[in-house]
Amino acid sequence: GGNRGGEIRTYVNLMLTMLIGGLWHGASWMFVLWGALHGLYLAAERWWQRGRERTTGIPAKLAAFVVFLIVSLTWIPFRAHGPAAAWHVVKALFRFDADSYDDFVLTLPLYATLGGIFYWHFIQRDGSLEERFSKLGPLWQTLAVSACLVGIFLCSGGDQRAFIYFQF
Repeated sequence: GGNRGGEIRTYVNLMLTMLIGGLWHGASWMFVLWGALHGLYLAAERWWQRGRERTTGIPAKLAAFVVFLIVSLTWIPFRAHGPAAAWHVVKALFRFDADSYDDFVLTLPLYATLGGIFYWHFIQRDGSLEERFSKLGPLWQTLAVSACLVGIFLCSGGDQRAFIYFQF
């Protein structure tokens, strides 16, 4: 019933729900920020879906990319211990401190990978992963699962931190 009190009340309820969701994850201003940003995104998306998207002229693929980027960046404060740590991650991610062309060239594979992930996300909108996976032969299925496992291993960082929900 969060949308029964009019449009403004719906936006307030979206914000409150996400703020409470942020606090549920932990008593930290970074979780509150995470919840507030997601509430803002949900409110903006609701406003957008109210028929106003036709007047902006923004292509659907560009809008999807912007949402993907914004939501992905919002996970930084979720894991950061404070604003300084979050800013450090953002600087490292976008290489704001890079002094040379060589540093930029070294990050090109990262951006190419992100582009591939976005492309995969967009083509998955009209189908399911299970459906696409079942169409692959056994060799390609084995290679895909192996590549995912290697990717998980390489991205794990090798530290002994427990899964975040084990902390509750």
